[in-house]
Amino acid sequence: AVGSEDISRSVASTASGALVGKIAGLNTRQTDGRPGATTSIQIRNMGDPLYVIDGVQSDAGQFNNIDFNDIESISVLKDAAASSIYGSRAPFGVILVTTKSGKKGKTSVNYNNSFRISTPVNMPKMMDSYTFANFMNAGSLNQGGGLIFTEDLMQDMLDWQAAGGGSTGGVKASSNGQWGKPDYDPFTTAWANTNWYDEVYKSSSFSQEHNVSLNGGSDIVAYYASFNYLDQGGLLKAGDDGLHRYNVTAKINADLTQWLKFNYSTRFTRNDVWRPTSFNSSFYDQLGRATWPNMPVKDPNGYYTNNGWTNPVQNLVEGGKRNAQTDRLYQQAYLVIEPIKNWIT
Repeated sequence: AVGSEDISRSVASTASGALVGKIAGLNTRQTDGRPGATTSIQIRNMGDPLYVIDGVQSDAGQFNNIDFNDIESISVLKDAAASSIYGSRAPFGVILVTTKSGKKGKTSVNYNNSFRISTPVNMPKMMDSYTFANFMNAGSLNQGGGLIFTEDLMQDMLDWQAAGGGSTGGVKASSNGQWGKPDYDPFTTAWANTNWYDEVYKSSSFSQEHNVSLNGGSDIVAYYASFNYLDQGGLLKAGDDGLHRYNVTAKINADLTQWLKFNYSTRFTRNDVWRPTSFNSSFYDQLGRATWPNMPVKDPNGYYTNNGWTNPVQNLVEGGKRNAQTDRLYQQAYLVIEPIKNWIT
């Protein structure tokens, strides 16, 4: 089990991310670094567990949309312990989540925040243009072909690198402007030195999260309410990506009589996620295979090289934006009847 203090110290943006490394036998994996990406959870690598939130069967989506500042505790049932209670619904274990409730007494207000800096990891390293040209020439000659890059062009590459040339220029100017493809082959005539991964990604990104909660109550009614806001910045330098998440939670517990209690809770989550339209599953194929380091991002006239055909920076900047808004509303109400005192423990 994990308590609220351990969970609240996490710098993750989701409840699943907050569990990383905190429970033995709980295997977590995140393969996507985009804003809003979640962490998959398996118990002993057996399969997806059953999620039970405040006694109600749920799923991973609901679990990850809980503001983990609202979580009181998380317990994990494994193997026989899960099957004995939940049967065939939990062949791969159970994750039990208990959220915070109001406490009778004077109203208390709590505020906390988190500021984070994210950096990309395991970034591919790109060859410089001169080394790349040597490999391409050697491969062509081994296949019985001719040189792809001339010796004069390769000398231009060395001169460009020695002069500290950037990602604009290092190619002939296009005579037909930005509305058409250039009247030459930019792949075999350009002498720039572009690290396309540096052109696409930032070195760091800033995110912030704020949470306000209040709880209290009288001898009869206790209440808890919270508001959470997450602003997660993306790592794209070309184009724009990010996430805004809003969480609102409210819980009321009322003792109607000595033997009858009423509990009500509601949780609303809104996720606003945006990213360039071209930033999809085929983007990395284009970035890793169709971009050559000798090609600049822009030609000397300031026009994108190759005019969008294999220019990922242009596609991200000018290819439009995909905005997705998701709203989720959960409500739960129930009565607790205890005809015999201390019958419920």
